[in-house]
Amino acid sequence: IDDNMVIWGLIGVNAVVFCFWQLGFNERARGDSRLLRFMSENFLLSVNSVMSGRWWTMLTCNFSHNEVWHLGLNMFMLYTFGPAVMPILGPMGFLSLYVIAGLSSSVASLLF
Repeated sequence: IDDNMVIWGLIGVNAVVFCFWQLGFNERARGDSRLLRFMSENFLLSVNSVMSGRWWTMLTCNFSHNEVWHLGLNMFMLYTFGPAVMPILGPMGFLSLYVIAGLSSSVASLLF
């Protein structure tokens, strides 16, 4: 796997999830809450979600950014520091770190 593909792939996934959130808000303004409900049930972390069997929210919540500044800052950091870390960890190590860090933050959020 190419280093740049990993970084740009993660940025792309985050951007797509952000766009779905925005589309969900727009659709709700027109009276259709289905997409926003789907996003809330599958991309927001809560004790209730995990206890209800939606364990994947512990990972998917890490791709949710509600505001453009939040997305922009996180993607800037990924774009800036990813290439510095990638040669040390390699693409699979970097992806593993990304997932483990996300899951760890979810566990911490649920506990505290």
